[in-house]
Amino acid sequence: WISPVPENTECGYHGYWASNFFEVNPQYGTKAQLQELVEAAHNKSMLVMVDVVFNHVGPGVNLTADHAYRGYPQFNLTEDYHLPCPRGVNTSNQTSIEDCWLATLPDLDQSIPSVTDTLLVWIKDLIATFKFDGIRIDTVP
Repeated sequence: WISPVPENTECGYHGYWASNFFEVNPQYGTKAQLQELVEAAHNKSMLVMVDVVFNHVGPGVNLTADHAYRGYPQFNLTEDYHLPCPRGVNTSNQTSIEDCWLATLPDLDQSIPSVTDTLLVWIKDLIATFKFDGIRIDTVP
């Protein structure tokens, strides 16, 4: 599989720190180039999977006075996220594992219908646009 393709926050060269899910990380090229890559693989009878991250966005959240998250077009409300846990993730507590921020990565709250709906629209669009043959889900929520 290939790394996640969404546009990343600053210093997120690897694909795992999404800022804009519907744009391609320019470090990987353009949307057209990604489509060409998948098509070239298919022409060689190769399948292409893409890694996706549903659990969190990249670090660098800019929480403003009006409680909006700037820099995340799809998830810009405080309600879109779990609250950070003061002591980090407690690996002995399942709720903590599921709801706390992984390091400094804002944790998406999939119990919010708009968050889940947006993620589903994104993944359907990703597969339809780029013709990926499968997905690998990183850090399952």
